[in-house]
Amino acid sequence: MLVTLWVLLSAWLCAVGWILSACHALNSSGYLVALAATIAIALVFKKNWWPADGFHWPNWRKLRRRFSRPAPLIFFTIALLCLASGLCAIPENGDSNAYRIPRVFHWLHESGWHWIRTEDSRQNLAGVGYEWLYAPLMLISRSDRWVFLPNIISFCLLPGISFSFLRQMQVKPQVAWWWCWLLACGCTFVLQACSTSNDALAAVYVLAAIALALRARAGGRIGDLWLALLAASLMTAVKPTNILLLLPCAVVVLPSCRLLLSRPISTAGVIGLCLLASFVPMALLNQHYTGSWKGYVPEPGPHIWWHWGSVQELPSPFSFWGVVRILVNALYLLIQNLAPPFFPWAAAWNGWMERFVQTPLGSHFAVFEHLGLLRRAQNGSSAGIGLGVMTVAIVSFVATRNWRRTAPSHHTFCVFFFLRWTPWLSLLVFLAKVGTIETARLIDPYYVLLFTPLLVLPGMESLVRQRWWRRLALAVMAATLAFVMYDCGRTFIPPSVFARARALPHCGFLKVLDAYYAARASVSGYREFATRHAASEAVVGYATICGGSEPSMWQPWGHGRVERILPDDTPEWVRSRGIHCIFIEGSLVLAIRHQTIEQWLKEFDATLVDQMTFATDPGAPLSHLYFVRLNPPRKLDDILLSAPATPTTNTPSPP
Repeated sequence: MLVTLWVLLSAWLCAVGWILSACHALNSSGYLVALAATIAIALVFKKNWWPADGFHWPNWRKLRRRFSRPAPLIFFTIALLCLASGLCAIPENGDSNAYRIPRVFHWLHESGWHWIRTEDSRQNLAGVGYEWLYAPLMLISRSDRWVFLPNIISFCLLPGISFSFLRQMQVKPQVAWWWCWLLACGCTFVLQACSTSNDALAAVYVLAAIALALRARAGGRIGDLWLALLAASLMTAVKPTNILLLLPCAVVVLPSCRLLLSRPISTAGVIGLCLLASFVPMALLNQHYTGSWKGYVPEPGPHIWWHWGSVQELPSPFSFWGVVRILVNALYLLIQNLAPPFFPWAAAWNGWMERFVQTPLGSHFAVFEHLGLLRRAQNGSSAGIGLGVMTVAIVSFVATRNWRRTAPSHHTFCVFFFLRWTPWLSLLVFLAKVGTIETARLIDPYYVLLFTPLLVLPGMESLVRQRWWRRLALAVMAATLAFVMYDCGRTFIPPSVFARARALPHCGFLKVLDAYYAARASVSGYREFATRHAASEAVVGYATICGGSEPSMWQPWGHGRVERILPDDTPEWVRSRGIHCIFIEGSLVLAIRHQTIEQWLKEFDATLVDQMTFATDPGAPLSHLYFVRLNPPRKLDDILLSAPATPTTNTPSPP
């Protein structure tokens, strides 16, 4: 029931976002009109969806009894910690601050989606399924503090929809019960629950699409099939890489297509809603503005990392080295999923991988964005399902080998067989085309589907009854809880505590933790810096290359707007836009112009007002943020007075 409501709400928000943008009414009034119209339509057709016996309150006694058991209790504690952290912390995800949140500020300011003038192409090209969910939250709260809410909602729904999916995939009840909690406690799902990353969001949609389609196939209910189509559409709207998962969805939906013909008019309306809630509108706009439905085209010359997409798509796999790259990509994905929560040797590992790519053999893998890159600590932007869950999976596979030997072997090529293995085929295509540094979190919607062949193995039901196996599963979940207590707990620790710890002698361990904390404290620091300087300006400029400081420049919401300053913009163009103050982030923007900050100030006739340094990632070089003010144009008299005197020569007077 809750998953159904979430799918309907998500589809409504996506469709309304595009409709209001087309009407240039993406504002409070537009949302109120859309809500009133939706309520009126729902009341007119109330008999079609209102249950005959009405809605019932949940059985709180049953819920309390369920969450008193160890596995659900651990998950419930993790969810509470993530909720508390999300409520108290500001958005820290680099991609969200660089393009997801700023693009919504631009849309709300212009009352609709539009093509943004920016150097970061992701603001225009990336899927908008997540953004339409939190755009009303930003509009109502006038801030970006509630952007994490869709993630925590989907995280809380994940165990239930996973259990329903696994049961319909013929997984035994006890196996489905244990693994729905264990998979939901995977690192990637937990770390994204309180963040603004959008990868795990689609996991609920794809599981709901297949589970609802299987229910429609078994019960012949067209309503379940409509919901399955909506869920599959939402999955593609979040990220275009999720389009590959339409393959397993099609396996279960196509045999039930005859149901759609029973009510053709209503089906046509649902298909229209599916198109609005999918990646189709974004694909059409990308085709219109760039000539490619993906939104990017390969650039001639050397790869430039901020030309998003072109440096993450691998060349054709139909060659010897293409096949080898698929195998290497699969190995890299496995390494990412087996990486421990803390990996202090990341710098040495990454340095070795950089040297390998420069060798004759490694040059064949230079097409990857950054082959083999690992982080010093797991976070929502890099974590996979996690070492703990992978350990339980490997142990379970080995432990059930005796049961597999004695079990009768029979292979039935039914819909369930194809549903178990088509996700692996989709993953193979993904590995053949995507060469990014964060593959492990990009395949978040795949994980539960990929584990299904393991969970239907003979002997798995007997295995989960073993006390040692249950203790291992609970230990993995408890370890995840401990890591979340550290990761989320830093939200509530004042920066002064770590500042004092850094000054104490013999506190090496605390200094290591401080390196991770410094990045989080820096986000708060540069947000305060940018908000304080931008609050009194009607428009500010932002010169950067994929920087993440823009959301703070829109605060408080409604005071003005932010415009990106591109590397080739001239001082005259900047002044013609009414810009008097500019934030300059990082040395990269200056390096592209081949200037120092002093030379930039001289060219733009500007004065440096303030500056600060901040950390974007533990162990990474510090970034610099400058705030400069353009000098007012000088009067003609001042220009004449400041001009150097021209020497005069004595000429004889005419006779």
